[in-house]
Amino acid sequence: MCGLSGFTNIKDNRTRFFLTLGLADGIDTRGGHAAGYLSLTDVGKLRYARVAKKFCSAGPDFLRGAASGSRLCMMHARFATCGKKDEPKNAHPFAIQRNGNTVLWGAHNGVVNSWQSAREHGRDIDVDSQELFELIADGDFEGITKISGYGVITWIERENPGVVKICKLSPGASFEIYGIDGNSLVWASTAGILSAALARAKLKANCSYDLECGKVYEIHSNLIRYSGRDGLKLAESTYYSPSQSYGPGWYEDYKKAHPEYFGNQKKEAFKPREQLELTDDSDAYTEWADRWRVY
Repeated sequence: MCGLSGFTNIKDNRTRFFLTLGLADGIDTRGGHAAGYLSLTDVGKLRYARVAKKFCSAGPDFLRGAASGSRLCMMHARFATCGKKDEPKNAHPFAIQRNGNTVLWGAHNGVVNSWQSAREHGRDIDVDSQELFELIADGDFEGITKISGYGVITWIERENPGVVKICKLSPGASFEIYGIDGNSLVWASTAGILSAALARAKLKANCSYDLECGKVYEIHSNLIRYSGRDGLKLAESTYYSPSQSYGPGWYEDYKKAHPEYFGNQKKEAFKPREQLELTDDSDAYTEWADRWRVY
């Protein structure tokens, strides 16, 4: 289980910072091993970073980079189910390269059995999700439909960095996207994460969007539209039941083989929050931001 979130077209700096921090805090509850983001400013500057830490433990520079995305920001918190959990290169978004140049950045919430596909294409990957974006970079969308698993993917292409693409790869995959005053969009893996983040940023959603499984949507600055691509569904798609895709007892066997991933998953308190006794209706975010000068 990982956490996805992001937003578009939030122009006020303070509001954008509080929204970023609220979303980061929310997706950390689903991740905890690593975090990453890609942000785009109004002047077209891209910022990209990954760390083997919780999003909210990565420090003010990391948060400031994510919150700089006045045009858009795509965020991810990783819970490792494969690959070393303490290596930043295993964090999402993945930067997928062709001929030495990055062609897209992608983030996934879920689990996929992509190892055979990677071997067939001569790719050495450490994280299952990466192969999904390698296939997208190849233009091999049919290849994704041959992979079993579940989840949601978001990605940004170098040729069109102002657009976030999203697809629910399996029925019931958790993802919510809200509109704000017809000007902005914000999304996250769950409605609870969104509601808490919006409250902390003092924003109100006035609409929500239902995404059909298998359809690729494009998130622009103030609208979401169907891209025209359909049928992008994982084989034997399941939700919260990877053992059905990988065989009986897969998940239990995996936990036994990798106890380091399933040890103490108690949420660690973010020290500045702990010191300020942050509550949803307090001004602690403002005090924290002013003291650390992070926006």
